[in-house]
Amino acid sequence: MSVTQEITKEVFERYVPAAKTPANDTSVYSRMVEPMQRAYSTIVREMIGAGLVSQAEGDQETKGIISDLVANTAFAQTARSLDLVVTATGFGVVSTESTAPASKSRVDSLLAEVRLKEYELRESLTDKLVGIEGWGNSPLSHRVIDTLFWRISHMREFTTLEYSADRWLWASAQAVDADRLLRRETGDELMDHLVDLERHGTLDGHHLYVAGLVVRLMGRLISDAETHTPPQRGMFDQLLRYIEDHADEIETYKNSKIYQARHHEGVRNTGEDSSFFFM
Repeated sequence: MSVTQEITKEVFERYVPAAKTPANDTSVYSRMVEPMQRAYSTIVREMIGAGLVSQAEGDQETKGIISDLVANTAFAQTARSLDLVVTATGFGVVSTESTAPASKSRVDSLLAEVRLKEYELRESLTDKLVGIEGWGNSPLSHRVIDTLFWRISHMREFTTLEYSADRWLWASAQAVDADRLLRRETGDELMDHLVDLERHGTLDGHHLYVAGLVVRLMGRLISDAETHTPPQRGMFDQLLRYIEDHADEIETYKNSKIYQARHHEGVRNTGEDSSFFFM
């Protein structure tokens, strides 16, 4: 039985409590069947990968996360078109001309909660996917984990931003800029290696510690971007000291162009590389 077929009315309402209606009222659930099928297809196409679906769903905990994500995604994408009405248990669908739909502010508040849960579930699913052999090498893993600051929980822990779905979308865009700034300090080679280890769930030792420093710095850069505060040079010092002190153990950094530039005097240039490094 497919994931969407297993999401009965009772299961759907457990995943989306605000959509709970009396046992004989299927006004919300009946409108979710097709949206859930579309949501499931999108999750497979954009996160899991068709070739790894069976393996992912073979784990019951992962399958439960997928089902939860399907239900919340479908509701978030469809709720505004349902003419929702406030009920004693949550929201229902307007069924008579004399029943007024719920106010926009109530629906907005509801959807904010559902969308936030949707991003939290995406993080939980990604945690499961990194444990599946082959997923970390897939193009999808590069889309899902594009920087080290890919978790919505990172925003809550390491930024001063409001913890909401809207701010997460903004923070995700800012993370790309923060990643670019850090690459100027550490080099592309090290950052690429750290993100690759994250996609495979194999960060450990010095690399795990460095990744933690990077995430914290990205959080600070994102917070500063919200207040239009320019990056301060000294904010990178702890990270740079650590990778310099442990360069022998962090080979990707030691073999990088930026390391070579920092540790060779004068101006270097080769026929293959037209870049100049001034020391």
